[in-house]
Amino acid sequence: RGDLWGDSVLFAFLLVPNDRFGLSRHDPGVHRQILFATVGWFVGYYLIKRTEYAHAKWDRELFEYVKQHPEDFKTKEKKRIGELLEDFYPIR
Repeated sequence: RGDLWGDSVLFAFLLVPNDRFGLSRHDPGVHRQILFATVGWFVGYYLIKRTEYAHAKWDRELFEYVKQHPEDFKTKEKKRIGELLEDFYPIR
């Protein structure tokens, strides 16, 4: 997911300057390609973990608020399917 995205972005970032200066894509060397791909993987992994933590924290706060204020979040009565649909009158 994000680690693959970060990997791809930094690897592409490595190749852009070579295209800009008219060099081939193999000039930076394999070691730099591996380095940028590895750094991109770790950056993407960190960003995904950070966003997952932030969303989990937000969800926890939201559910705690719902538990503390049940009067604001009353459950509605469940309707039967016949109450939801309109009556059917065939047209001939």
